[in-house]
Amino acid sequence: MTPSTHSEDARDPRDDYDSPWKIILARYLREAFERLFPAAAVQIEWGAGVTLLEGELQALRPDADTGRRHVDQLASVTLKGGGQGLVMVHVEVQAAPVRDFSRRMFEYNTRLMHQHAEPVASFAILADDDATWAPGPHRSAILGSSHHFEYPCTKLLELGPPDGSLFGRVLEAYRIARATRRDPEHRLGQKVALVQALYGQGFTPEEVRDLYTFIDWVLRLPLDMERRFHETLERFEQERGMQYVTTAERIGMEKGFERGVVEGIEQGLERGIEQGLEQGLEQGLEQGLEQGRREGELRVLTRLLARRFGLLPEWVGARLEGAALDQVEQWSERVLDASSLTEVFNPA
Repeated sequence: MTPSTHSEDARDPRDDYDSPWKIILARYLREAFERLFPAAAVQIEWGAGVTLLEGELQALRPDADTGRRHVDQLASVTLKGGGQGLVMVHVEVQAAPVRDFSRRMFEYNTRLMHQHAEPVASFAILADDDATWAPGPHRSAILGSSHHFEYPCTKLLELGPPDGSLFGRVLEAYRIARATRRDPEHRLGQKVALVQALYGQGFTPEEVRDLYTFIDWVLRLPLDMERRFHETLERFEQERGMQYVTTAERIGMEKGFERGVVEGIEQGLERGIEQGLEQGLEQGLEQGLEQGRREGELRVLTRLLARRFGLLPEWVGARLEGAALDQVEQWSERVLDASSLTEVFNPA
């Protein structure tokens, strides 16, 4: 890949601690390495175990880094042969082009080595959509003193067709997400097929749930299609007697969306009736229904934004508060494909 330089996208305040990428890397680090970094994978003694060191990595993150669009994982592994012993591996998933990415990788690497006095190997997974972005080595030099830092870097866009392995399903979800970005109906069909296929590929119930979490996160759908998807999946699980992912948590989330719409309509009707006493019952009811629909849409949009991007800044609340119904509906459509809050509210 040819190195290139990009300015950082508008920062995405999603809370990556809950990111399904985090789950995949924490539970299936070996599978990730075997697919993405095979040269390193064959040198690791996986049978000796993997120790996750999330607390150690948190201590290195600056406070201002809470809105980042990357996920990182730190683990301790043992190399084959017994000569080197324990080695720390730092893996970072970067979802958008960012300036000085290699410098950040270098800084994390050197901080970890300084803090633990152990060798550290750094790896990058590029999950962005920009085929031209390819961070090169970090180089710096001054007064005869220089640094040159290289690290294995795999760009998901450049991988071949996914296989039937567990991590292959992760890559297939990523591929479908890119191919169906502007076609939710096609995405719905692809999502149903991908999830249903998990049940016949020898995965354990826990692996199915983990993969489902990732697939559901990557292949987002409009609310009406989400309901169709869950209804289809629920029927499928009932037919097979394998209820792996139609959990109470998912059902509760749907009911929460529905409750938000109902409560918004009820509140709007109340306000409309009050206005109707002065302006006429018919006009008041129309305004109430319109206001109720708007408030219901706002509740759903707010939940979607929080689920997609994490804690919402104050300016988002201000924009939502004064928005008309048609504007709220436009934002609701954009949130499915936007990579940042800026793309939702101020598209190019």
